[in-house]
Amino acid sequence: MPQVETSTPKNLLPDILNEFQNSNPHCKLTYLEDDKKILLEKLWNSESIKVILDIEEFDKINDLNNVIIDPKFDAIIHKDTNQIEFIYRYIDPGNEIQSQFLTRKFDFFFNGEKFSCEFKEPTDRLLLLARGFYKQSTNLEEFIVPQLVQFRDSQFIKSLPSKLVEYFQVRVPRNFFISSSKSIVDVDIVDVAKHLNIIMRYYDRQSPLIVIHEENEKEANSIKKPKRFIENKFPDIITITDIDDFLLQLLNVAENTTPRFAFVYYYQVIEYVAFYYVDNKAKKELRRLLRNPTINECRESDLSQIIAFLAEKNDSDDVKMQKVIEDCCDPSVLWREIENDKEFFSNQILFEGDVIIPALIANDTTEDTWKTMCTPKLQQYLAKIRNAIVHAREKRQNNVIFPSDTNTVLISQILPIIRRVAEMISLMKE
Repeated sequence: MPQVETSTPKNLLPDILNEFQNSNPHCKLTYLEDDKKILLEKLWNSESIKVILDIEEFDKINDLNNVIIDPKFDAIIHKDTNQIEFIYRYIDPGNEIQSQFLTRKFDFFFNGEKFSCEFKEPTDRLLLLARGFYKQSTNLEEFIVPQLVQFRDSQFIKSLPSKLVEYFQVRVPRNFFISSSKSIVDVDIVDVAKHLNIIMRYYDRQSPLIVIHEENEKEANSIKKPKRFIENKFPDIITITDIDDFLLQLLNVAENTTPRFAFVYYYQVIEYVAFYYVDNKAKKELRRLLRNPTINECRESDLSQIIAFLAEKNDSDDVKMQKVIEDCCDPSVLWREIENDKEFFSNQILFEGDVIIPALIANDTTEDTWKTMCTPKLQQYLAKIRNAIVHAREKRQNNVIFPSDTNTVLISQILPIIRRVAEMISLMKE
């Protein structure tokens, strides 16, 4: 790779890509003076994407001043033609599914506005960016806009291995375009794309979808790692009895699904056990009382116990869950999970969807204080989150936890404690 100069000639970049830089402040432009090239970095706000442009292609480079790159999309926006060009792929005309996208074209009317949509060949602007593209990172998780690889390689077909040459020989490039009847910069492209995805898949289950990269306010890598050990080390001897099959299934599925669904599955563990736990507990205590040889005396204390058992059986679901947590969960173990991310749990959570969850603890909460407040505080905390995920609309609430990336990060931070609750209940219940 050429040496990148720190200085940029004042007589060059302002004349060539000044407007591009103004429209794309997240991008970095550097002039490689020795090689007469321009280095573009962070085009999609990603360190993995770099593009080198040859200054000799002055007219084509100058044309990029009409381009806006929104990191939320694998696309480029054309200001002058009021179009957004979503990068798709090379398709095989002989493939029954892919051939549908050779010439698909339709008009989409949304909120009184007309949008013309079609699959067609990529623009020269997109091909220019693809031609100079290379990825610096080898980490696939950091690789943004992978479609650019095909559009780059196809322009250097003579230097490709024979298998890749054959690949491109039987395929044609296609991108998906949305043209607006008004200025494209005034269009809420995210909203349009979400509605388009729904309607395109409604009419064609094989239709490609527009990928929307949510802008997280909190990066996923900022999440505190959960406590590794429940104690200081892994035990030498473990004894366990059979776990209910349904609970076993819930725990295993929750371990391998998205944070949103995992939270719901762990909460189902609490609900399921609470439904049967109090009932079984009451039966057990009644049997013990009825087997008492002096039961015929029917003492006042015995009657009080029977009434208490029956009353407990009729408790609300929330109260039953609180009792299960109290009986099966060790507050000290739960405190370790909370203390591991104390700053998070000591602040209110604002979910996208205007759901506000009060802080679980105060800044000055200690382990001893936590032991006195663990229930019903924890159950109420988890119930509010669960209700906002599952059935906020059923309860005619206006607020709901949206299925967004930002909310996924927040739910991920709550998972360690509800997971620990679900596991302890499954292991400790009788």
